[in-house]
Amino acid sequence: TKWSIPLLAVSLVAMVLICAPMGVVHFRWSEVGNSPIFWQLRLPRLLLCMLAGMALSVSGAAYQSVFRNPLTDPYVLGISSGASLGAAIAFLLGLERFPCGVGGMALITAMLTLLLIYRIASMGNRMHTTTLLLTGVCLTFLMSAVISFLMVLHQDKMESIIFWTMGSFASASWFDVWML
Repeated sequence: TKWSIPLLAVSLVAMVLICAPMGVVHFRWSEVGNSPIFWQLRLPRLLLCMLAGMALSVSGAAYQSVFRNPLTDPYVLGISSGASLGAAIAFLLGLERFPCGVGGMALITAMLTLLLIYRIASMGNRMHTTTLLLTGVCLTFLMSAVISFLMVLHQDKMESIIFWTMGSFASASWFDVWML
């Protein structure tokens, strides 16, 4: 209703205020102004988490409206697995050294995965929702198997791949906030 958005905004601000001083190094709000930990580590993480959550909610709603199906999401369609495969390949190629290396490769492979799924599901000049969802699920399993195989072959990059697929914000920086 009309109070939903203001209530959610107040809840978001309250959560930021509660979470900001928590962590390995605990400090009081009176110490925030002098704390490089807050300004260089925690605030970028908090802002990046908020922005990522907002972007994910909008993209999820867009998926559901474009495909006209409330079950459609990047995980069911296999888009997330496509992005994870691209990120894994980027780590193996050493692209994490570049500002948009891993994210750029993940975006490219996610878009290619979306095109492939759409192409397979629309065979015969008609797109069936069932075919779309089953194609996405099949490609998810295939790409997950390829990612697992790549991690077994390149165990030195396994941690980076796993943290990326889990969505770690541990290395969040002000550059990441501005990019998002």
